[in-house]
Amino acid sequence: MPSARAGSAEFTTALATFRQNRLRLWTGMTLCRLSVVRLAKGEPEAAALAGESLSTLRGIGGDWRRATVLVAPGRARHAQGRLEAARGHWEEAFALFDELGHPDAREAEELLQGLGP
Repeated sequence: MPSARAGSAEFTTALATFRQNRLRLWTGMTLCRLSVVRLAKGEPEAAALAGESLSTLRGIGGDWRRATVLVAPGRARHAQGRLEAARGHWEEAFALFDELGHPDAREAEELLQGLGP
C-alpha cells in the first residue's frame, strides 16, 4: 500500500491528466480521493478539494456516485469543527443511499449519529 505522500502525488498527477483531457467524471472522483488523502494527513485544503469534487460531478455520475462523494466533504467539514455543514452532507448522502437501498446508507447513518441531536 502506498504512503499517503505517494498517494497524494499519484492523485495529483492523475488529476492534471484528467483535467487536460476534460474528463469530468474522473476529475471529480480524483478530487474526492485526493481530499480523503489530504484529510488523513490533516491538511486544511481537504475541504476545498471535496467541495470542488462535488461541483465537478454535479449532474454526472448518478445518485450513488453523488452520495459516495458527499461523505468526503462531510468528513472534512467535521474535522474543521463545522458540524452543521458535515450534517448537511451526510444527511443528503444518507437520503440518496437509503432511496437506492444501498448498504452504505448505514455508514452515513452512523456518521450522523456520531454528531448527536
